[in-house]
Amino acid sequence: MYKKSQALYGIFQSKNEIRKENKCYIVEGYTDVISLHQKGIYNVVASSGTSLTIDQINLIKRYTSNITILFDGDEAGIKASLRGIDMILESDTNVRVILFPDGEDPDSYSKKVNSTLLSEYLINNEIDFVTFKIDLLKKITRNDPLKPDTLKRSNYIKESSLKLEIEESILISELNKIILKNNYSSKKFKILEEKKDSKKLISIENVISLQEKECIRILVNYGTSDSNFSIDRLSFIKYFLNEIEDVKFTNKHHLSIIECFRDSTYNNKLLDINYFLNHDDKNLKNEVIDLLSSKYELSENWIKKYKITTVEEKEILKKASLNSVLRLKFRLIQKMIQNNIQLLNSDNLSEKEEKEIISDHQKLKKIEVE
Repeated sequence: MYKKSQALYGIFQSKNEIRKENKCYIVEGYTDVISLHQKGIYNVVASSGTSLTIDQINLIKRYTSNITILFDGDEAGIKASLRGIDMILESDTNVRVILFPDGEDPDSYSKKVNSTLLSEYLINNEIDFVTFKIDLLKKITRNDPLKPDTLKRSNYIKESSLKLEIEESILISELNKIILKNNYSSKKFKILEEKKDSKKLISIENVISLQEKECIRILVNYGTSDSNFSIDRLSFIKYFLNEIEDVKFTNKHHLSIIECFRDSTYNNKLLDINYFLNHDDKNLKNEVIDLLSSKYELSENWIKKYKITTVEEKEILKKASLNSVLRLKFRLIQKMIQNNIQLLNSDNLSEKEEKEIISDHQKLKKIEVE
């Protein structure tokens, strides 16, 4: 029945006065509304202690397009006013602001003054949102135009334009040049710093080679045998081949093994291990034998003596397969990033080429994170 975000406290009692004055005061709490009514200010409503919502703004717009926000003079009140102002502006409504002295709110201040002084304070201290934000930004940013975000920066430019008697468009253009130059320089510096760090790592080529071999080990071991794992072998092979579809393997024996599985799968046939062990290519046969060798073997004592059960790879085959492929892809992306850094460090690059390389680098870093 009652949704706080869609209601305004005091709207029923205030709507006629809002129409008459063609203005609505917004306060934060119930007592603020009551205290102002007691001092003869009737065109006032409260957002019921919540942040102002678009539904509440639309409710006010039934009676007036002029809104004045009354907020406390403390930091929390100022921040709340910023949020409210932005939302009201988006609704194409005129907005002004009144800030009370530090430590005061509409309720406490109205109790200290009579009705005449209160009305005079509201009239004399009402300011437009641009002036309000500029005054606020002076305190927050200490006159640093690069510190605020885009909206704050635009307000600061308005003030500078008036004081310096320079068109806003000229100031915006110059500021954008500085921002673009700083962003471009910082990105290039960051990428070149990554190159320094990469020298400390083990050769990425060796890591890729080992990870390639791990992927093919899984394919050979579980693609040639149905022994004791739950996934249908043909389904597993198709799944695995699909996952490595976009991976470029460098070892020629690994490529040959993949092609053998592709051909057999295309014809809906299954290969057993003897197909590889009897292969004419001795180097390929030796590679497969090496892949069949188990990296480790668990002691029987784990179960017999200590009653500790362990999860075997074949029991989580799909997960193990995907993890292996993802690790390989991760290393390949890292190699591409290294190559990109080397390109950036090349001599005689044009500014356009540098920007393209930096753009590629950012895309690759995003993929690396994913």
